[in-house]
Amino acid sequence: MTATPLRVLLAEDHTLVRKGIRAVLRQVGWIDVIAEAADGREALDLARRHGPDVVVMDIAMPGLNGLEATARITKESPRTRVLILSMHATEEYVAQALRAGAARASGRSCSSWPRASPARRSLSGSTSPSRPSRRTAARSCTGSTSTT
Repeated sequence: MTATPLRVLLAEDHTLVRKGIRAVLRQVGWIDVIAEAADGREALDLARRHGPDVVVMDIAMPGLNGLEATARITKESPRTRVLILSMHATEEYVAQALRAGAARASGRSCSSWPRASPARRSLSGSTSPSRPSRRTAARSCTGSTSTT
């Protein structure tokens, strides 16, 4: 029996980056990219319309930024998990993303996501993972080990 795919909404303002992320995610058999947004307002609208399991969100986008979109999406749909994937994954941005309700925050150069079963369980909400500390989340993909 095949597991239900993880339904993912991509929110990234750079078309080439968004297409690259989509191409990578489509190679993962248990991920279904259901919609794509070029800014935070569109991400919020598409999240309301499609009810994704996961939103892969950039931070710096025109109009409504990814942090504010994350806060609104997680408030309106607590079952939807948000993964911040941004070139701005400094410790401070990671802390802001986690405060906004993101399940994870990583730099675009991070190669640790998606790891098959831990990522699926964590991001789909099928288990109750502990939220990573700001230090752990930042260190995982920024290389930084200090806290602010």
